[in-house]
Amino acid sequence: MQSSLKIKISKELANAIKSESANKGELLSAAIEAHSDKIAYMLQTYYSREKVSQVTVNEGSVEFKTANEVNLKLLYVIEEYNACSAVDTLNKEKMTVKAVIDTKKEELNLTGEYWAERDPD
Repeated sequence: MQSSLKIKISKELANAIKSESANKGELLSAAIEAHSDKIAYMLQTYYSREKVSQVTVNEGSVEFKTANEVNLKLLYVIEEYNACSAVDTLNKEKMTVKAVIDTKKEELNLTGEYWAERDPD
């Protein structure tokens, strides 16, 4: 299983990518955090019983492979509520995500890690 998501980016970020601006990593992180709710839904597909929230970019993890391809680490919280015990569990997780930036369409395509699916027990 592998999830992906397309989000719109600002003209400012698209222009920073085209011109190889020094602040393109910061602008990319800001764009991802601005769409953190949508990205949490993408990450939610990896967890069947928990809720994903508080998505942020791990500082210093933005690595441009090419002008339009980026690897970065997302940090997020997995929330689980057990009604029987009335216990909330919060676990911090991280995932390496590949981002492909289409500057013409002003879109960012995020692709999560590949997790092999298990057969039911």
